[in-house]
Amino acid sequence: MASTAAMYEYMHERWNNAGAGAPGVRIEGAGAPGNGVSRVWAPLGCRLDPAAAPESRPASGVHLMLIVEGGGVVRQEGRVLEASRNQMVILEAEPQTQFLFPGPSVTYSWAFDDRVLGSRWIRERLGEVLPVEPALWAPARALTNGVIDGDPALSEQPAVARAGEILLRSVVENAAPRTRRGGGHVYGEAMALIEDRYGDPAFTARILAREMLVSERSLARAFSFLGRTVREELDRRRAGELRHRIGGRPRNPAEFVREAEESGFASIESAQQALCGLDSRP
Repeated sequence: MASTAAMYEYMHERWNNAGAGAPGVRIEGAGAPGNGVSRVWAPLGCRLDPAAAPESRPASGVHLMLIVEGGGVVRQEGRVLEASRNQMVILEAEPQTQFLFPGPSVTYSWAFDDRVLGSRWIRERLGEVLPVEPALWAPARALTNGVIDGDPALSEQPAVARAGEILLRSVVENAAPRTRRGGGHVYGEAMALIEDRYGDPAFTARILAREMLVSERSLARAFSFLGRTVREELDRRRAGELRHRIGGRPRNPAEFVREAEESGFASIESAQQALCGLDSRP
């Protein structure tokens, strides 16, 4: 296992190569690059933008970030995750990720190599934001602080690293057990929300995933057995509503625009395409 000094060098190199902006930031950590934990205090907020540093090449693996003070926005692969105090974000390490925490923040961050992608407790929660009750996290926080602030020789022991991983797994699995849902449960909950919200043109697959606290990838998998996407399901439901409203009677353009908007369509073009798709179904 790499020394604590190597871990510090690794963290600061990653930070400085990622388009960082965090005046007065303080980073402390323990462990090794493939299995390490760090505590980050940013008294004036922080910004991490790898796009501003093309030479930065993130390693594969997984990052878990627990926010204990502050909060902000995390962007990855088109997704926007809003995270705040007492929430944990679980992300793949390789995709380019931006962080923007506008105010003072304290976070704990775990970095694992790609071996953990074989673990369900990680794999099923990628791209999710989990609420973590303070009562659940407090004992784990004390132990984590002990590892970071304690004897470096102890923190470098493989048994200590393994114990920390087991403890973190327990926190994740007990933080939000309702997120451990199969595809059928995700689909059922999604359909209920679609039925309630399809009339809002701003309601999209991304917003649906965010409100359900699942990744867009998990949501897409839940709909894959139907052979269509969440967007197609929204269009199908909106087209059905529009067809019910206009019936077989011809409508002038102004009436069609009004009915399309009230059915949840953001544009006339999307309404016409969805109607054609609905009419072409056997």
